[in-house]
Amino acid sequence: MSLMCYAFLCDDMCCVLYALRMWDGQAHGVAVYFTDVKSLVRQTEIRGNVIDAYAVLLNDEQERINEGVDAADKSYFFSSICLDMMKNNNVRSRNRYVLDNLRAAKLFRFVHFPLCKDSHWTLVVYDTEDGSWKHFNSMRPRSGIVDVHYVEALSLKNIVSEVQRQTIGNDAIDTQDCDTPLESVADCPQQRPESLDCAILVCAVMRQYVRHVEVRRSLHGGNCSVLRAIMVKSFVNDEVRRLKNDVD
Repeated sequence: MSLMCYAFLCDDMCCVLYALRMWDGQAHGVAVYFTDVKSLVRQTEIRGNVIDAYAVLLNDEQERINEGVDAADKSYFFSSICLDMMKNNNVRSRNRYVLDNLRAAKLFRFVHFPLCKDSHWTLVVYDTEDGSWKHFNSMRPRSGIVDVHYVEALSLKNIVSEVQRQTIGNDAIDTQDCDTPLESVADCPQQRPESLDCAILVCAVMRQYVRHVEVRRSLHGGNCSVLRAIMVKSFVNDEVRRLKNDVD
């Protein structure tokens, strides 16, 4: 075999390997690929599909935690594409997307919005019980510097609030106060300046809500490396959705 043919063959094999599904969310329309697991292991940045997949696992976990509880403080997770959907020029389509999700979130207390701007992930959480809105940024800017991620979060909050105002009395989630200010949470986990852990910390905050643990600067149950390892283990060991092979 010529060197050129060997190179093409290796490229094809790499493409197949990188496209290999390691975990399939099936009805949830989300999957985790070999390249995603590699990014988790190598401590590099992860994509929105990994956040969405982890949200599926958190849904499973909260069902176990809240089994038998009549009025559990459960979390509902918007997709990681929610910010893109909020910027849809078709206002009718945008509002329909928001309303469909608010209807799905009707029986949940906390509504989570993972946001990505300029490759940096942050999280907005809306508490339907007290009407509060919170923005979690793992790389908060110094005092006096405009937080562009907060600006995006505020835009999202205003759109969701406007849709709520238009649909009060329908079957969407109840609204305590659409005009509650968006709080920039100071006491939340912060990443190291050189790290690529912003999406990991979004997942960490989501997990703390599911486990009913107060969000503080220190992570509950380890650090980002530990959570990365937990996420990999969760995807690989998922008996229902993980990659199956002939050994199984």
